[in-house]
Amino acid sequence: MTRTFSLRWLLLLVTVASGLLGLAVNFPDHAIGLGWFVGTLVPSMILLLLLSLASPRPRSAIACGLLGATVFGFIFMPAILGVGPEPQTIWDYFVTYYLPTAIPASVGALITGGAVVLDDRRAGPSDHQPSDVLSQRRP
Repeated sequence: MTRTFSLRWLLLLVTVASGLLGLAVNFPDHAIGLGWFVGTLVPSMILLLLLSLASPRPRSAIACGLLGATVFGFIFMPAILGVGPEPQTIWDYFVTYYLPTAIPASVGALITGGAVVLDDRRAGPSDHQPSDVLSQRRP
């Protein structure tokens, strides 16, 4: 019978989660900043997951997509956020603060990761096969 459940991983997950939640309670300003940063990258991560599923070389698609998300996110992020009246609703807050920071990173991930996927699709599977010398097993 195969083992499908590991108590070690459950305890490790509970320990890490409780540690992170304890830090969030003690340092709420830092937790909000970290949540903002991670939340900004969520659309990019979803795009990278989809691109990696479509690519024969998922590691290269993810690496180039992360590079593109980082570069585009830092170059095209607005310099000054929140000029004008304070948002009144959550939708105003979302449009004013979240979208201008999340869209450039997602576009960068789509452009660079998509370029790798298109290149892999254009090249075909024969270009990525290991050579006969490297794939032979030695006795």
